[in-house]
Amino acid sequence: MAGPTGRRNPPLSPLPPPTESREELRRRLARQYAFGGLFLASVLGYSAYHLTPGQALGVPPEVRDHAATAFGTLVFAASILLGLLAFRRRFAELERVRNLRAQLTIYRVGEALERLDREEELVRCALGVIAEGTGLAHWAIYRHGEEDEEFRLVATRGLPEEANAELKPDAIGSDARSPASRAAWLLETIVLRERGSAPPYAFPRTIEGLGPDPIVISVPLTDRERAVGVLQCFVPRRRGFDPDQLALIRWTASQLAVGLKRLHMERRNRMLASYLRSSAELVLVLDATGHVAEANEAAEKSLLAPAGSLRGRPVSTFAVEEGSGRPFAPAETIRDGGTERIVLTMRRSDGSVFPCEATVASIAHPATGVAARLVVGRDIADRREREEALRRHSEELGALNAQLHAANGRLAEAQRSQQAFLANTSHELRTPLNGVIGFATLLEQGNAESGEEVRDFARSIRESSEHLLSLLNDILDLAKMEAGRVDLRLAPDDARPSIRAAAESVRAQASDRGLTFTVDLPEEPLGFAHDPARLRQVLLNVLGNAVKFTDRGTVTLRARREEGGNEIVILVTDTGVGIPLERQPRLFTKFAQVDGSYAKRRAGAGLGLMISKDLVERMGGSIDVESDGPNRGTRVRLAFPACDVGPLGAAVSALAGGAS
Repeated sequence: MAGPTGRRNPPLSPLPPPTESREELRRRLARQYAFGGLFLASVLGYSAYHLTPGQALGVPPEVRDHAATAFGTLVFAASILLGLLAFRRRFAELERVRNLRAQLTIYRVGEALERLDREEELVRCALGVIAEGTGLAHWAIYRHGEEDEEFRLVATRGLPEEANAELKPDAIGSDARSPASRAAWLLETIVLRERGSAPPYAFPRTIEGLGPDPIVISVPLTDRERAVGVLQCFVPRRRGFDPDQLALIRWTASQLAVGLKRLHMERRNRMLASYLRSSAELVLVLDATGHVAEANEAAEKSLLAPAGSLRGRPVSTFAVEEGSGRPFAPAETIRDGGTERIVLTMRRSDGSVFPCEATVASIAHPATGVAARLVVGRDIADRREREEALRRHSEELGALNAQLHAANGRLAEAQRSQQAFLANTSHELRTPLNGVIGFATLLEQGNAESGEEVRDFARSIRESSEHLLSLLNDILDLAKMEAGRVDLRLAPDDARPSIRAAAESVRAQASDRGLTFTVDLPEEPLGFAHDPARLRQVLLNVLGNAVKFTDRGTVTLRARREEGGNEIVILVTDTGVGIPLERQPRLFTKFAQVDGSYAKRRAGAGLGLMISKDLVERMGGSIDVESDGPNRGTRVRLAFPACDVGPLGAAVSALAGGAS
């Protein structure tokens, strides 16, 4: 059989192959030479008895008998001795032939394991060589599959096709019944020598020269305390075998395991080399000192390195661990035989860097076989950018979702406020209308008992009508604001007349409620750009709320120019019911009220502060409401940018102040 290089195996010795064990050979030669010696001794004794010279010389018969007996004994002893000497020479010659054949077998197996590069061919050749060298013709070999790791029969020699089904092994384990599976489990040679100890195979009866119930020898092929296969031999029971043959079988099994491992390593190295050449991933092979032993083309391109320039460089010169910033030292990161995933920052030859997600594994160097590290990585800069874009997009979606959620909440709150406004407004409208209708009916029916009572009825009708007018004005102002149709006539002027007018409008109401109402205005003009009518409307809303929500105590109105003269501040304080802290953020929203229930004690639609805020901001100012909590009063602060009003404005303001 020709090998891959075209060389053929050397021919075996022309000596006949061994067909019997050493013990059988020794017994056969002993029988042959013993029978030969007896035959020779018988012939010589008979000749000596009948053809001795003593008969012719007249020697007495008894003397002749003694002489013949002695001569025959001597001849028999001599023939036995010569037979033993011939037996030893022949046995030594056969032993030399056997040893020579064992040496040839060892050479042939080693030569086949060295030159063959295909597992099927290696197994077939090894079975042929050991069969010819040992004279044992019936063999089987088992292996673990490369991919599925299934233990199966892979090759036979001297066995019929139907034997494959009977020799199929069961699962490797403590309860395995197949001799091959038990040998693989125990990792030791199993010899089933006793009759009935082997499985009841049927195929041996059909094989000439083997016979039923053969001796079964199973030798595991081991690698690092693991069975990678089993070599099995079937020996005719009549022949038997000796320890030398078993030693040769075990040696062949160990060499076969080495050869199979070599093929596996070479196949893996070829795959690794092919992967190094063709992979688009960055692949580096590092020696034990952390220097680059091999680098594929993709690694050189990624690092912008000339071809071959990475070989011999310390990996720490262009790779650092992301996060810690320490130079990459693979020998310290993993143990032998282990793997680790790590993210590195790789530095190109032009100084730029990129993140690299790498897997580091402990391997044997493809060329030298010494311990090395395999680094397989990929540039994840694009993936990082996509992840960052996705993260930003997710954050934007989250923010948008939060805005939508907040908008939905505001919409729901607005709907609740609008429903409350409609309910409260209908209540606010019905109450004064009922009063107007009721008092008008009393007047119409002449039920007033005196002129004073008529005036009281008329005053109640007027107050209810004014309240209705105020509500309608608020609703109309709200409609104008939402339609963008609120018109203000702004002019720089002294605000004191408008402030006094608003104060005088609520003074009577405060007096009726028993409140102390204080107005504090400076002597100098309070000039800022404003619409006097709208300013009075704002102050009436603020002062009206202060009076309405104060049961006892004081309501104070102060106005001044702040230090520096840049701002005019109007401050309204009261000692009323105050505002809960949780309701204060909603004071300037539509329909907001301190007490929104139907049973509230104080009338109002909840539009005053919102309208006031809009008007103040349109005049360039700001409005703030503060309260320390329920029953602790309220402070309303209005601020406007100050300006000069000129002599004419000051004179007009002075006249208005004097007239008032």
